[in-house]
Amino acid sequence: MKKILTLVLLVLCCSSFSAINTVRYENYMNAYYRNLTENFPYNYRGSCGYISMCMLLSYYDSYLSDDVIPEFYDVCAGSDQSYVPGVDSSPGVREDYLSNGYDCTNQEYLDMINYNKCVSLHSYFLSEGIKIGAYHYSLNNKLSFALQLSEELQLLNNYLITKTPFRDALDEPIVRYYSLSNCGNEENIRNAVINAINEGRPIMLSISGTANHSVIAYDYDEEKDIIYCHSGYHGYDTHLDINDVGLGNVTIRYGIDLKFTNVSHSHNDNYILFADAGSDYYCPCSTAIGFQYLFN
Repeated sequence: MKKILTLVLLVLCCSSFSAINTVRYENYMNAYYRNLTENFPYNYRGSCGYISMCMLLSYYDSYLSDDVIPEFYDVCAGSDQSYVPGVDSSPGVREDYLSNGYDCTNQEYLDMINYNKCVSLHSYFLSEGIKIGAYHYSLNNKLSFALQLSEELQLLNNYLITKTPFRDALDEPIVRYYSLSNCGNEENIRNAVINAINEGRPIMLSISGTANHSVIAYDYDEEKDIIYCHSGYHGYDTHLDINDVGLGNVTIRYGIDLKFTNVSHSHNDNYILFADAGSDYYCPCSTAIGFQYLFN
């Protein structure tokens, strides 16, 4: 009888604990980007396109397959609490933080790229960008890594071919883009972006206002007709109307998304719980990470 009562109390405690610590999201895409408050690179030299590529791939690395990003580029979301607080942090990649940040010299930034390119996905992409000439110098002679559509497509395709196992024709991920050249006008581009989000795919957006910037769009409010994004800036709200990024009212220049064919979800270890006795790793499809969602 005592064993039965103990078991009942344990179940009740666990149920209560789970209810307290569970946040419900519509899908993992929303949970992931809303909670991506760290584990994405800093933008010191106009590398927003590179950062968007990292944030696009890191989502699929957690949601779909741990093979999307090699382990040596991964950064897990960790906790020393009694459950993995997915609501506080999402896994991703190294931040490439520099103590002198925006004030670093061109050579210091190049040294950072060269030093980190074997452990940082951002630095790897930057090093590949240098190889194809995807950089320029601004009027004050500062090195800038702003990207064009063709360069982003080239870098993403090259990465997926050389760094992932999805080379087989049956498993090949498709890098798709939506621009004036294939959509005809901005309204059609916007509709394509909304369709991608509604189908469960985050999308890289190049937006233009007072300046150009790259973000990840991942949520759409049909009633308000608002596209929400992760701006790629540290310290910003991770769920922003694209018109609130800081560029005024923006136009969408183009979008890029990925569609993996014939690739089923496989468990990963991107969420980690540290404890005195050791560590436990969790896939986002586990309720232990602290939120629940509809897994498509």
